[in-house]
Amino acid sequence: ASARKRSIMRHSEYTVDEIVSRVRDGLRIDAIMVLGGGRPLSDRRTMPFVEERCAAAVAVYEASILPKPKVLTLSAGTAHSPQLMTTEGLPIWESTAAAGSLLDRGLPASALLVETTSFDTIGNAFFARTSHADLAGWRTVAIITSDFHMPRTRAIFEWIFPHINLVFISTPAVGLSAEAVDARKQREKRSLDSITLLRTQYPKLHDVRNFITTQHELYTAQKLVQRASSMTKLDPKLLAS
Repeated sequence: ASARKRSIMRHSEYTVDEIVSRVRDGLRIDAIMVLGGGRPLSDRRTMPFVEERCAAAVAVYEASILPKPKVLTLSAGTAHSPQLMTTEGLPIWESTAAAGSLLDRGLPASALLVETTSFDTIGNAFFARTSHADLAGWRTVAIITSDFHMPRTRAIFEWIFPHINLVFISTPAVGLSAEAVDARKQREKRSLDSITLLRTQYPKLHDVRNFITTQHELYTAQKLVQRASSMTKLDPKLLAS
C-alpha cells in the first residue's frame, strides 16, 4: 500500500487547495521547492506569477504537520535576462528575492533554504538534488511552478529525481497577458521535446552531470568563458586599476 501511495504521489499534479487538503489529512512532505521565473523586481519581490508560487509554498507549509518541511527557493537567474544588481554591483539572485518574499509572508527563517547555482530548469533540478535533497535525505518533495511551466518542469524533475516521491503543484500565471502565456506555452512545448531526448541520452545522475559540465552552455567552462567574452566590454580604467 505504501509503494502504491508513493507511485500515485509521484505521478500526480495538484492545485494548491488540493495539496493543502492532503497535507492537513497527514501527507508528509519533507521539502517544498519554489522555482524562479525571471528577474526580480527587488531584493524581496519577484514577478507576480512567481509571487503566486511563493504564496502557494506558504500555504502548504502552514498546513503541513510537524515536523514542518523545509522550503527551498531555486535559481540564481535566467539565462536571457540581466541580473538585478545591488548598489555595490553584486547580483540579487532570483532565489534570494523569493526568499525575501517568503520571509515577508511570515515563513520562519529556520525553514528557508536557497539554491544559487542554476540558470535553467535542468539546473534547478540537478543542483537542488546534489546540493540539498540527497544530502538532507528528503524522500517526498513538492515542486511548485506556474501552470504554463509545469509539463517541462515535471519531465525534468522526474528525470533528475527518479528515486523519491514528487508532488507537483501548479499555480496561475498572474500578471501575464493571454498572449504572453500562449507564447510561453509554445516555447515550453518545443523545449519539452528536447527534454525527452536528453532523458534517453543521459538517464543517470552521473550522465546528467557529464552533460551539464561538457555540453550545456550555462554550466560548461569553455562555453561560459565564450559567453562572457561575447557579452562583456571591459572598462579600460578598471583594467588599469
